[in-house]
Amino acid sequence: MEKLNGKSATPLYIQLTETIRQLISSGAWQCGQQILPENALCECYGVSRITVRKAIDRLVEEKVLFRRQGKGTFVSYPDFYENACMRDRSFTAATIGKNVTPYTRVIGKSVTPVSAELAAHFHMAEDHEAEMIRLIRIRYLDERAVVYETDYLPMRFQSILELDLENRSLYGTLHEKMGVDPENFCDSFRIVAASQHVAELLSVPAGQPLLSVVQTVLDGKLAVVYYNEQLIETDRYHYVIKSYVD
Repeated sequence: MEKLNGKSATPLYIQLTETIRQLISSGAWQCGQQILPENALCECYGVSRITVRKAIDRLVEEKVLFRRQGKGTFVSYPDFYENACMRDRSFTAATIGKNVTPYTRVIGKSVTPVSAELAAHFHMAEDHEAEMIRLIRIRYLDERAVVYETDYLPMRFQSILELDLENRSLYGTLHEKMGVDPENFCDSFRIVAASQHVAELLSVPAGQPLLSVVQTVLDGKLAVVYYNEQLIETDRYHYVIKSYVD
């Protein structure tokens, strides 16, 4: 790596900022890759720790880089936005034309007792013997885990337990295999701290704030099809709501 030009009118930290930016744009430093530590950058480019820190701070502010506490500084992934106004709200459909590769991994399929909370979401009377299908999935963008999702479906969809849902849209499966069309959505939002289990699956620190999107999915007659909770790692995956006035 070449030393920076100390005689240039351009401040050294700006020169270093642009050098790092070029390393990323050229592909020499890949998305998700940890960059050199500050002392190594000082040695490589013949600059002070203050210069290196100013350059990194600037790139972090621009979201070109991001820091992980206790681990270092990494090259950011391109931002991805999900539009909540799309008719097809599936994860797969949201990635079309976004220059990203989506992937879904199923980590759990089971039958679970219906809690009082679930019964309320499905407008069911409480029944201690009632059961429901539970799916747990991890959503990836370009091999990076960004969403931990839990879906609950009524037992009338029990055959879904026998289907291969790996890297498949739940919306598409319900339409193709069961003739059900999710058409309406009711979302609520809050911020939650990542549990140790979820943090490990999303490769984030335990306790990191995640966006929780609790969603009730309904058909065209407003009957509940299924209910889910998405825990979203928002460094890369952004949830967008648009409002229109007629």
